[in-house]
Amino acid sequence: MVVLFRSMLRAANRVDDEALRSNLRGQISSEFRQNRDLKDPVSVKSTLQEAMRQLKQLEAMGTGAGAYDADSWINQSEPDDERGRVGKGWPFGMS
Repeated sequence: MVVLFRSMLRAANRVDDEALRSNLRGQISSEFRQNRDLKDPVSVKSTLQEAMRQLKQLEAMGTGAGAYDADSWINQSEPDDERGRVGKGWPFGMS
């Protein structure tokens, strides 16, 4: 739990916007304080899964990377269009 807490704080500290960074640190501390006494295994598991999901989001916010999976269509490269956009061939070229 301590590792997760520190990882979330580190990720929040990488966010450029100072007001948002401060708000995130407060929310992280508050949520951990609120959930520190959970005993039910199902609740603990679901809370940890949600925390891991939120950590991934925080990490993506701070670096600007990692927001998309490697196999996402967004990360596909085409020689004709670096961004993978469509619209040049059929049916887009038809009038």
